[in-house]
Amino acid sequence: MGLIFEVIQQEAGGYEATCLTEAIRTAGADLLELHTNINLAVDRRFEDRMRPRAADIHLMFTRE
Repeated sequence: MGLIFEVIQQEAGGYEATCLTEAIRTAGADLLELHTNINLAVDRRFEDRMRPRAADIHLMFTRE
């Protein structure tokens, strides 16, 4: 099972990520923080079932 996140680069700075296939939303001030926060949010969402592999998590970038 794969996860697809729409990542929006905010005009004021930072990034917001919304998963299109699961109820997951998170944000980060930069790409490193966003990456960390996506992994934490995915871990929480899948704590009682099998977590998708990292290769199955896809990001689509857009600008606000």
